[in-house]
Amino acid sequence: MTPRALSKKAREEIRSLLERRKDAALVRYLLTLKRFPLKDSYVSFLRSYEPAIVNNPQTVSRLCNNLYKMGFNKVVAAITAPPEANQRRGPQFRNWLKNNFKFAPIDKFKAVSTGVLFLDASEKETLDFANKYLNIGINKRPDFLAKAGREYVIGEAKFLTALGGNQSRGFEDALKLATKATGKAFKAFVLDGVIWVSPGSQDYKQIEYTNINVFSALLLGVFLRNLAR
Repeated sequence: MTPRALSKKAREEIRSLLERRKDAALVRYLLTLKRFPLKDSYVSFLRSYEPAIVNNPQTVSRLCNNLYKMGFNKVVAAITAPPEANQRRGPQFRNWLKNNFKFAPIDKFKAVSTGVLFLDASEKETLDFANKYLNIGINKRPDFLAKAGREYVIGEAKFLTALGGNQSRGFEDALKLATKATGKAFKAFVLDGVIWVSPGSQDYKQIEYTNINVFSALLLGVFLRNLAR
């Protein structure tokens, strides 16, 4: 495949920003190019909502530290690399849960009646627990299954980096669980990304006046702790 073109002027600008370590300016400039040199969940979000560069200094700093480690030559090589036939972004939500909440196997998960706990089980075990024990009626493993006090909570999590296309289809699938799933558990839709800064979008309108439990991952702990009281 043919490498992507990058002008001499663009190369000079990138070198200058890397050498001067101008974090916000570097990210802002690289986002104007067709390809950002790093694969990261937040790149499309920053590209879609430019004010987020200023509002998320830790994310920008993390991206730039990786760029500085790469150095000029590797940054340019990543920008000019031929398009890939397949591009995938692995979910990071479960890792975030592991770092912020306690997990337990099925027996302990069922027995506990205080505090907040997440189920630590295989895909099949989680799906079976949701359907056979909670009578949810779903055909794929949920993104999380938690217990808050005596209440069970089942949910999906999405990070939308853009609106439309496959991302909207994922949004619709998660919304179905929050609105249509049956059974004896609270349903939650943990949603983050560009949707919260796109109030005029069709996806946003679907949740604007709803009474379902839809909120940012930053509020998941608050939601669960309130249920556990």
